[in-house]
Amino acid sequence: MLPRWVGGQFECHVRRADEQPHGALCELGEHRCRVELPVQRLPKPAAIVLLGAERSGCVGWNSEEARLLALEPWVTGLSFDVQQGEHVNAFINGRHRIGEALITGQSRADVDHRLLELTQRLNVSVN
Repeated sequence: MLPRWVGGQFECHVRRADEQPHGALCELGEHRCRVELPVQRLPKPAAIVLLGAERSGCVGWNSEEARLLALEPWVTGLSFDVQQGEHVNAFINGRHRIGEALITGQSRADVDHRLLELTQRLNVSVN
């Protein structure tokens, strides 16, 4: 990365220093300063799951499993927008959701596997 101050006589050469894996050296004239660059991290695979009912009716789910799922390290968040037994419409879009979950994994396949586990354990149903 070589940003330059156009029109001036100063140049700032910012380079990745091999001996300083998380820093860079900025030279401005005779002045030197160390600039900390953020550590680059790979994005962690995740999914936001919108929970919904397959048809209209009074909704229910396994509340004990919901409690246990919320304790799982791969479940970052789990919330419900309605109470058990409340009448809901069939899920068409986000306006018809009954809740949401945020899940993470080590890979896309891992997230897909955990999505399946989440839906099976919650067992959302309508009467």
